[in-house]
Amino acid sequence: MLTGDAEPIAKEISKEIGLGERVVTGSNLKELKVKDPVTAANIAEESDIFAEIYLEDKYTIVKGLQENEHIVGMTGDGINDAPALKRAEVGIAVSNATDVAKGAASVILTTEGLRNIVDLVKTGRTTYQRIVTWVLNKIVKIFQVAVFLTLGFIVTGYYLLSALDIILFLFLIDFVTIFLSTDSMHGSKKPEKWDIRNLVKIGISVGAIQVVEMFILLFVGIRYLDLGNNIGVMNTFFFTEIMFFGLLTPIIVSENDFFWKSAPGRTLMISIIGDMVVVSILSLFGFGIMAPVTLIDFVFILSYGLFMNLLVNDVLQGTAQEGQTVQIKLNSSLNPSF
Repeated sequence: MLTGDAEPIAKEISKEIGLGERVVTGSNLKELKVKDPVTAANIAEESDIFAEIYLEDKYTIVKGLQENEHIVGMTGDGINDAPALKRAEVGIAVSNATDVAKGAASVILTTEGLRNIVDLVKTGRTTYQRIVTWVLNKIVKIFQVAVFLTLGFIVTGYYLLSALDIILFLFLIDFVTIFLSTDSMHGSKKPEKWDIRNLVKIGISVGAIQVVEMFILLFVGIRYLDLGNNIGVMNTFFFTEIMFFGLLTPIIVSENDFFWKSAPGRTLMISIIGDMVVVSILSLFGFGIMAPVTLIDFVFILSYGLFMNLLVNDVLQGTAQEGQTVQIKLNSSLNPSF
């Protein structure tokens, strides 16, 4: 708590709200900062209350915490809070704040009290998880289509998907990608920290594993299902499998733990099921736009896709994301954040 009130008043307020009793005054902090900046920085981190401080003191405290690699969130209501609100990563103006404070803040509370800050944090972490899911989903889809088709052409000498198959894939899969932005994902219970390198590593790992699984399917299709003699059926076969892989990928990458720990949102689930029904009908009947596969082949494709994604890939990506989470927790413990 940063307040201009006298130290006894600040202590009494702190006692009532259960904040703590470690108080430092603005004048003491200034003197110590001149004599011993390192000790002053440590005291600023360990204190519960800053009393008898002025406009420039709030700004100095926020800046000092940021220099020690903290992510700072601050609430305020007055004109004198504006510089610190502007400086903080998360500047929060309360509902009755002045226009100057509201203009400097990045968030404005619309109801009295500070309870909505909890909703703010939850919304931020949910949004973070949606972005992570979208990024991972995007990386994996590049492997599903571009990498696999390129390597498949090099190995077999023909394209495993026709141009129409690719167009249908991009059209149908976009419904799921769009609804990822509204999915009811659960944010982490601990502060998140962006680690793009690990995020890319996870996406590449899951994508590479799926490419290997696709080649296993290619081997089975040519060796045991005799698909190599009918390119049209081969195209439908892999169109169906790539669609199933693409539709199931968001389910497994959106959850750090096993996929059944959190159900997808209603809209996302409807889009996934709807796409699966359309793909199933197209692959079984063809309707003159693609060569249909047999019911046995379709059941095999569906079973293979469900097994590999919901069991094998789910465990592997969960292990990879758990490693990333451990690293984030380690960083958070070294550098506490808002």
